[in-house]
Amino acid sequence: MYSENLLKIVIISAIVFIIAIAGLVISKANREDEMQTGGANSESNVDMNIFEASEYDYILMYGDTSLWDDEKNLGIDLDADGTSEEFIISRGVTGDVILKGIRRDASDGRIFETEFWTSGFSDLLPPSLKKGNGINDNCFVQISCCDIDEDEIKEILISAGDKQVANITAIYEYSSIGEMPFKYCGYIETSTVVRYIGGKTIRAYSAGVRDNKYYTYIYDDEKITNITGNN
Repeated sequence: MYSENLLKIVIISAIVFIIAIAGLVISKANREDEMQTGGANSESNVDMNIFEASEYDYILMYGDTSLWDDEKNLGIDLDADGTSEEFIISRGVTGDVILKGIRRDASDGRIFETEFWTSGFSDLLPPSLKKGNGINDNCFVQISCCDIDEDEIKEILISAGDKQVANITAIYEYSSIGEMPFKYCGYIETSTVVRYIGGKTIRAYSAGVRDNKYYTYIYDDEKITNITGNN
């Protein structure tokens, strides 16, 4: 009788342990997804983002690409024509980064796409943010959609940074016509975070946001202009 009771206790304890572990795994997976995908009302990963605004949509990935076991997707109608554009962050077969933007023609369904990483964005990055054809282990990559020139069509901001030493944020304009859906318009280089504060105004922080050290840029007419330094 004692042996039977002991066996029951062991079995029950094992079941409870397995359920607890499963709960932790599910919780961790949910937190990772929450950290890597967000929108205008998301506050969960404000400490992770390398581009910020009060109203925007984004996807985000971090670190060693060999550990990325999925891809992040963002579907959003940039110009309110009823057809959503799509953005993807994933890794290639050799561990390289894939940053892709896709436009679907509203009239005939044709697909036009841009691979931001290989079409010039990776060339903007300093060596401290790169490892081979991918990003360094302490680097974030982020695709954001935000109307930073207030023309009711959202721009695409491609960012890579470590939130300490280097942040490169490139700006692309969306085009609903032609074979080039996203036009490169320049980039901002700073140390930590790039933040859109409204009124076509962008702050590029050289330290933590709370330290209030930044350069101020205006984005208008597809041009980036540095107007003041508060460094």
